[in-house]
Amino acid sequence: MTDIGAATAAQQQPGDDVIQRFHWAVRYINATSPRGVQPIWRCPADMRVGGRPKRHVPHLIGSTCEPWIARNAITLLHELLLPGTAKALEWSTGSSTTWLLNGHVASLVSIEHHPGWAADMQRNIERIFGADFAQERWQLRHIPTDPPDSRSSEDPQVFAEYVKAAFIPDSAAGTFDFVSIDGRARVACFTRALQLLKPHGGVLMLDNAERSYYRSGIESVPRHWLRYNAVNEEDTTIVWVSCVPRRCGRGSS
Repeated sequence: MTDIGAATAAQQQPGDDVIQRFHWAVRYINATSPRGVQPIWRCPADMRVGGRPKRHVPHLIGSTCEPWIARNAITLLHELLLPGTAKALEWSTGSSTTWLLNGHVASLVSIEHHPGWAADMQRNIERIFGADFAQERWQLRHIPTDPPDSRSSEDPQVFAEYVKAAFIPDSAAGTFDFVSIDGRARVACFTRALQLLKPHGGVLMLDNAERSYYRSGIESVPRHWLRYNAVNEEDTTIVWVSCVPRRCGRGSS
């Protein structure tokens, strides 16, 4: 296995830097988290979106201006997503949307199934960042269930158009730096996510990974990819980094 940390600049491939940051960040998290040393970002009132149950305290779960995922996963993503360069896609919108647009990615595509929440998020993003910023950096797609009155959250037939995201052209395959699976029909979303993510140095995230019915989606991810499980008593979030065989560094955690 190649040690990409020892490679010269001439030998480095695009994406190697993400893999290096993954290994550094995991070592940092493993060293500091057991001691309760965790970076928690200040949450200004005008940046807050949504709410949290009382048990979702900041040292476990992101605040209302951070992704609603496990704390250690936020720390890892903060190190992996370079400000102003990443091209990102998320299934589901919320406080993750504002966090990503607030300096973590260059552009973001958000897919939302709920019409009311999609409208709320459009207003929130324009309020926080301005209409011009939203138009330049953010693409929101409301893709409803079919039939509209369905109460299913995982049926791939009900969410076929939502999962397919056909508005993203075939030419965009393998170009996304970050893909977040945190909405509906998550198992079905894996196939599309793996098509769109960069094959080397792309970052893939699944929240609520402790749910047994996501297992087949998790198992579809190539086993040689780097993987970090952010686990606490409230949530499990998995973050993967894609890598070509023999250029994955020192393994996963």
